Amino acid sequence: MLRRETGYKVFVFRGQCRLKRVQKTMLPLHGDLLSPGNKTNGELDGAGLSLASGAGHGRTTAGDIGDEQFQSGVGPPLWSMVGTSSAQAKTWQGAGLFKVDIWQWSLNLPADRFLAPRDLLSEDERARAARFARAVHRERFIAARAGVRQILGASTGQDPGAITLRYGTYGKPSLDGGPDFNLCHGGGLAVLAVSRDGAVGIDIEERRPIEDGVARRAFSPAERADFDLLPSDKWLDGFSRCWTRKETVIKARGLGLSMPLDGFDVSLAPDQPARLVRIDGDTPGAWRLVHFEPWPGWVGALAARTGGPEIEVAWHRHAL
Repeated sequence: MLRRETGYKVFVFRGQCRLKRVQKTMLPLHGDLLSPGNKTNGELDGAGLSLASGAGHGRTTAGDIGDEQFQSGVGPPLWSMVGTSSAQAKTWQGAGLFKVDIWQWSLNLPADRFLAPRDLLSEDERARAARFARAVHRERFIAARAGVRQILGASTGQDPGAITLRYGTYGKPSLDGGPDFNLCHGGGLAVLAVSRDGAVGIDIEERRPIEDGVARRAFSPAERADFDLLPSDKWLDGFSRCWTRKETVIKARGLGLSMPLDGFDVSLAPDQPARLVRIDGDTPGAWRLVHFEPWPGWVGALAARTGGPEIEVAWHRHAL
């Protein structure tokens, strides 16, 4: 049975961000699992940064988001595309856009609804899930993995339970024949970036007090200098923007922490567009970054080496 799914697309026109509501005809993912509409490191997101000691799969925070907030929400997230002049936008208009689908779903399921998602996991994934000491972490791992399999299955026409994931040297997973994908989850919600145009990285973080020493260790000298110029009331926002943008670049490259944190600079001031300022061994202008706020109190970022074209994002909600 075909389903009509409502989503949102972000377009770049003359250097400005435009949001458009769209509908797409979709095949059901697995039975009736598709509906319109904790962070993990070293697993599906490709060994990114870890914001706090002990952070890992399904990390529970005071900012956990309930299903009611997820369902009511505020519609699509707030977006801020990388700054592009009108001339640059016109230059790339004929070159097409780098297309990315972002899927969002809740990891909080009733206990009696975890059996079907668990059955989609590979033996290795089930073994990993069983190693979690706390049930909430185990269940969120299952929900995250099952959601990825359902979405990739719908995208490729494969049985979600039969999908074989391969892992790179630094832990980033891939699917033979594509598409490229990247997962991050926190606060009981997951986001998955999927693209057939190239590698992508995505990250979400809750705005919460962080010791100044974290920025000193994780930011490059140029980023620390920019950070020091921020007024105190912009400190937390600047930190969250810098952190998520650095992580997405690392995840898009799939290099984990083998990529030096001082080897590239990103913008971080709240009044500046998201962009890659410098990167060793590459051209920053070949990269595009996107800032978004998936729900209140959270900051997100998306990165891709597009080669120049802007990013077009389609936003979807998924249900297990």
